[in-house]
Amino acid sequence: MTSCDNEDVRDALPDWVAGRLAPAAAATVA
Repeated sequence: MTSCDNEDVRDALPDWVAGRLAPAAAATVA
């Protein structure tokens, strides 16, 4: 991987984590 690819992964990771955890967190709170 190039440094640019790694930066893209770092930028996308928070969105991916939020997408995975938000539904679970909402289900837990609901």
